[in-house]
Amino acid sequence: MELSKRLSICIPTYNRSQYLEECLISVLETIGTHSDETEIIVGDNGATDDTPQLIARIQQSHPEVRYQRRSENLGAECNIYTLVTEANGEFVWLLGDDDRLTTDAVASVFAAIDAGAEIAICNFSIWSRDFASVKQPTRFPMRQDIQYRDHNAVLARFGIQVGFLSIICMKRSQFLLCPFEKFMQYAEYGLSFMYNVYHAISSECRLTYLSEPLVQYRADNSLMTPSTWNKIFITGSSIVLEDLKTLGYTTTAVSEARHRLLTDYVFTNLLWRTREGVGNRSMFRELLPLYRTDWFFWIACVPTLIVPAFVVRLATAFTRGWRKLRRSQKLSVENTSNSLRSNDQ
Repeated sequence: MELSKRLSICIPTYNRSQYLEECLISVLETIGTHSDETEIIVGDNGATDDTPQLIARIQQSHPEVRYQRRSENLGAECNIYTLVTEANGEFVWLLGDDDRLTTDAVASVFAAIDAGAEIAICNFSIWSRDFASVKQPTRFPMRQDIQYRDHNAVLARFGIQVGFLSIICMKRSQFLLCPFEKFMQYAEYGLSFMYNVYHAISSECRLTYLSEPLVQYRADNSLMTPSTWNKIFITGSSIVLEDLKTLGYTTTAVSEARHRLLTDYVFTNLLWRTREGVGNRSMFRELLPLYRTDWFFWIACVPTLIVPAFVVRLATAFTRGWRKLRRSQKLSVENTSNSLRSNDQ
């Protein structure tokens, strides 16, 4: 297949036209001088809402937007893989239909590509569901761009977070190195894309982390039950991480990724469940085989499973108050410094 573009921004969607329009507007605004090198392609997974009408309206002023509509719902993972095969770009950037790109997102990714990156991981910010306020200005703490040439280092540092669809731009040919059947093997856990990324860099890693938050993530937009959460973040993630060893990832890197999953996701979820009174005592039996040798499991997770809910609520309130105070103090120091500089001028 002859590819006519350098970059395809691929947006898989299903029945979320109320968010899709905002997503598309942000993409159209960020392309800028790279419009001739970039295509936008929407993969409609058989939507039953007004998605076709929305796309038709957008195409009146932006006919370059391609629209691929499925006759039926193929499932999210199958729609993603199919959309990549339909793309005409050397690189593909899969974007969640409820997320947004910043105005310099495409230019930043092209700069990474021009510098030799075959995969880019974009930092991102986390927003309220209506994008009225930012919850977390930057998700990853690294404040400088980083080039990775060791796939084990990527796994140890990012773990399952590369499964966030919107933050990965990669060569189309590398994406398709993973056979469709293997890709779909993890569809029931929603972790096909995560596995695909690590499959792509398992033999040769030329990956760049972009520290500037280029993606705006819409939080609180997933109706996930506790059982579904367990299936993805406990059962499924364990299966995929273990399978990465067959691709040449070391036991150490897998263990570090598993530990990061425990600290960043499992512990946070346990806090929420205890605080909200959602039953979580049975999780001890699920977590023990996976984390029996992890010190964080015993000193943080196990106590969270057994303490009364009011203790967690008090600790959460104290932590939030402390963080708010620290932010206020930092802002005060910055304002004082700016004022002093102004007086010196």
